[in-house]
Amino acid sequence: MPQSSQESGVTRGVQVTAEETPAALQAELGTCALNPSGPVVAGAFGTWTVTYTAGSAGIAPGGGLAVIPPCVHSVRWRLGHVTAATSGSCGVSVQVRNAYPLRYHHAQFPCVFVTVEGAPLCPGEKIAVTFGAAGSYIPGFYERARAQEVALSRMHFQVLVDALGNASYSNPRYPGGEPKGYRLLPELPVVDVVAGPPVRLAVVAPATVAPDEAFTVLVRVEDQYGNVCTDFAGEISIGNQTGNGTGPGTYRMSASDGGTARVGPYRAAARAAAPLTFTAAAWEAGVCGVSNPVDVVVPDDDRIYFGDLHTHAPGALDPSHRPHGPFMAHGVGTFTEALRYARDVAGLDCVGVAWFPPPQNIEAIWSVPRADDWEEYQAIVADFYSAGTFAPLVAIELSDPTAGHRVILYPDAGKRVTTSKIEEVWPQIAGTGAVVVPHHINVTSEGGPQNWRVQDWSRHNENFQTVLEIAQNRGAFETDAPGGATVIGGGGASAQDALALGHRLGFVGGTDSHHAQPGRNTCSMAGVDFHDHVTGGLTAILASELTREAIIQALKERRCYATTGARIVLAFSIDGHGMGAAIEADGPEVSLAGRVLGTDLIEKVDIISNGSVVFSQAGDGRVAEVSKTLALREAPAAYFYLRATQRDGHVAWSSPIWVTSP
Repeated sequence: MPQSSQESGVTRGVQVTAEETPAALQAELGTCALNPSGPVVAGAFGTWTVTYTAGSAGIAPGGGLAVIPPCVHSVRWRLGHVTAATSGSCGVSVQVRNAYPLRYHHAQFPCVFVTVEGAPLCPGEKIAVTFGAAGSYIPGFYERARAQEVALSRMHFQVLVDALGNASYSNPRYPGGEPKGYRLLPELPVVDVVAGPPVRLAVVAPATVAPDEAFTVLVRVEDQYGNVCTDFAGEISIGNQTGNGTGPGTYRMSASDGGTARVGPYRAAARAAAPLTFTAAAWEAGVCGVSNPVDVVVPDDDRIYFGDLHTHAPGALDPSHRPHGPFMAHGVGTFTEALRYARDVAGLDCVGVAWFPPPQNIEAIWSVPRADDWEEYQAIVADFYSAGTFAPLVAIELSDPTAGHRVILYPDAGKRVTTSKIEEVWPQIAGTGAVVVPHHINVTSEGGPQNWRVQDWSRHNENFQTVLEIAQNRGAFETDAPGGATVIGGGGASAQDALALGHRLGFVGGTDSHHAQPGRNTCSMAGVDFHDHVTGGLTAILASELTREAIIQALKERRCYATTGARIVLAFSIDGHGMGAAIEADGPEVSLAGRVLGTDLIEKVDIISNGSVVFSQAGDGRVAEVSKTLALREAPAAYFYLRATQRDGHVAWSSPIWVTSP
């Protein structure tokens, strides 16, 4: 029988024999060091040099190095001007691939190739590869390198060696190609990327509260890129703009708080006129912030709970977080880190940190060697669950290359699936009460459609798929034609395409972050740069209580709406029936009512029916009220949903309401 790739020692595209220990490999291939080696401030410009010292094998002419700055998922370093020099008698040439554009999802990460020419590089001789070299003739003329903007610990510079000159580089297994002759050094330079100085306060308050109900407000200190300033210390003044809330006016944050704090209790006055808005200021640091709007509701009304229903902690696939070949890691972070971030940093009410089941398409792509940690994952989620306070959901990511991607969300401990083929999944989750969410519905894999395609709506199952993901870090997928929040189209599988087929689907949002940072939108994928477009996603759940069962029930009934990440408060009804309802009209007209509380000035509010805007109203401030009577068209059935667009580009979409003509 032929050996498997792991049995033969080929792991993630790196050729090593079973007999090669790290010490023996290091002696043969050599070592490397980074200068400077200390912590790097996120987004900082600078110059970094990786110095390689040849091992006993040396490097033959035509061989060389592949050097890759830290890159995990969509996190990138900017290479700047790259040079290479050697202490040996050989010559070296430099080739840089994928330096621009700077942000990708999987396949096209930046890489520097240094080729040895004319003579071999002998054992003990060095090659110094400099990123952001300033030049010698006119200092500062050349572009400096720039660190990633996302603060993450233990980021690796990958250094691979082609000692024999027989390697032809390709990105192994994604999008294709057999492992080549580059071999990864066993010891790699590691840097911690840390937050810069504070520039703002993020203030997160509940979306809805009842009069005289105790609640807390989360305050987070951020740098210019949204990283948490974990060592911040100072006094923070907190107040509410309407004066209709009572609670602490100051909080002294210490370094032990880690840059975030929950402050309270606060209470809304019985006379409070919604919305409440909280402000926070750290005067000595010169930073401030304003909260999302807080709607004061009747105690028995459904509450709005915000969650990120599609996010990941891929470090669980490889606990060492160490790269294993000439490619970026699939992401970083553990389940525990992701859930702690969701609760304590993002201030989410619920979250779905998805587990990748083996066997799974993701393993075939990345050849990820790992144990089946399903039971451990369930235990971690259960440990974080606290009814009424924080409700993480057991979630599983499914990847059927021919049918699209989905996330299974469970109301309890969940059930392990053993397949990613969608028609085989349905019987496995029957009776579990699960909701299945199609996600990034109108875009193929950045590595090409051979890896995964757009959502195949002909393989829809209405018993499980009651909602779809309309927005995430790749952008929004409302329509098939780019425009507005929609930045990727043409796949024929947009939200409106699904609705046109008669599928009754509500709208949810998620980030699809692979950094163990749920709720954070600073992630670029599919060439969509979050600096240029508002990307990301959150789901607002309308439920009577914050429990896993109530969240899943709301998703089944489509009592939810999606945003691009802003905590916009939204209500929408037709003839008194709320989001997700399917009703029969009493006559030829229906009465539509909507209300939007924005996090910025509201630019406009649209009502969409059967793919067309049937009513539009310009915004006037941060509160918008819509009241409109519309005649039903000749079509026997129609769907209606509300879309609110803010000045800052953030968008909220209500779930549709379906109306059948009498």
